[in-house]
Amino acid sequence: MALTAARWKTLRRKTVTRDVEVEDLLEVARLGSRADAAGLRALAAEHRWSRGRGGHGRRPPLGRWADVVCAFLERGAPGLDAMRRRPGGLAFCCGLLARVQTPASVAWLARAGARAATRADARAIADALNLICSFKAAPVLPPAAAALARRFLHRQLTRDPSPHARASAICALRGIGDHTSLPLIAAAPPLPAIYRGVDRLAVRAITKRSRR
Repeated sequence: MALTAARWKTLRRKTVTRDVEVEDLLEVARLGSRADAAGLRALAAEHRWSRGRGGHGRRPPLGRWADVVCAFLERGAPGLDAMRRRPGGLAFCCGLLARVQTPASVAWLARAGARAATRADARAIADALNLICSFKAAPVLPPAAAALARRFLHRQLTRDPSPHARASAICALRGIGDHTSLPLIAAAPPLPAIYRGVDRLAVRAITKRSRR
């Protein structure tokens, strides 16, 4: 469904007053349709939204976020494939899909995880899967997508020594782990105090789900 006239009016007003944020564009991705891509591109061009890196003390690169949102509106998750291949593009794709929490989002992230070239890329994917899968409103996944995401998270849990990476994988497995996840969680090195209890929560959720 396309954005309502009221939402477009709010977005244009916030753009004029320079109050538009990345979150506003992610809402377009979540609520909009293919028909909204042209309007968003026109808004980005009219106000010369930056495609730079952003960073501390700078405005975020709204132009680049708009590009990613438009690609998603026009082709769904597969439209992000070309965006992912651009320098730094995976982080934008992960940020969008973590907001648009659908089975297609999980499937795309799992496929990207299987091709992740760096630990930083893999961590970004695991963080996005955690945001989608480990909370009560998580989407119901087709078995194939769940299995692919689970394999990626298992690999992340055993190969990345970073405590954050392990904690993120364990938290995501809380939502999509199965009986094969339990020995991997048990064998993982202890997490620092800041992550205390996430492994127990994951084991409890997986065990409860496996008994159903």
